[in-house]
Amino acid sequence: MGLEVKPGYSKKIIWQPSRDLGDKFNGKVALEVRSKLFIPFVNMEGFEETEVLKRTREYKIAWTGGHPQNVLNFDLYKGDEKILTYPNIANAGHYTLIVPAYVRPGKDYWFKVSDAKNKEEVVYTERFRIKRKIPLIAKIIPMAVMAGAGYYFLQPKGNVDNTIPDALLPDEK
Repeated sequence: MGLEVKPGYSKKIIWQPSRDLGDKFNGKVALEVRSKLFIPFVNMEGFEETEVLKRTREYKIAWTGGHPQNVLNFDLYKGDEKILTYPNIANAGHYTLIVPAYVRPGKDYWFKVSDAKNKEEVVYTERFRIKRKIPLIAKIIPMAVMAGAGYYFLQPKGNVDNTIPDALLPDEK
């Protein structure tokens, strides 16, 4: 339970009152479950169309809503792990985003967009992938070609006598 419980039909609350309340617990409990209707404070526009982001490229992201005085934080997550934060973004309705090169390619990335001053104001983007700007194979092939060429050109050519002559003794001239 908490502020960021996502909606769903398979949610359960499991509580063991005798463990928490002790031996004097008589078995009578009254529970109150509260929830709020979630209305996103900003709406991301066209982000669901962006299923793949490439590292070190610029992406113009846009949103509507909120108040002009809102200051936003964009937190990049992979699964449940926060990778990086784009802090203090003015609520101008657009931002140019660049995914740094150190972010590992993969699936299951998403953004948590939050109001810097009101932690209850949160929006989550759809899941997306991050890819390399230049595919790994395009980096490996030229290096393999250069290594093969270097090996070819550094190999001895023709009939070369690789035997080492006997050393001459000082009295043999």
